Amino acid sequence: MVREHGWQLPAHTFQVVAIIVYCLLVVAFFAFFAPFLRRNIWEYALVAGYSPVVCNFVLFIHIT
Repeated sequence: MVREHGWQLPAHTFQVVAIIVYCLLVVAFFAFFAPFLRRNIWEYALVAGYSPVVCNFVLFIHIT
């Protein structure tokens, strides 16, 4: 069977695992790592650098 698009069911196992891991890494960064940077320049720099990852995920969903 040929897929018409990436979201056509049934989803491939690797596709599901990749999306779950990606979401867990984003949540882990913003929930656990960033708050412990003590509100110094590193926190702002890392959050600013890591925020495009969230935009990348939105684009991943749109493009797929």
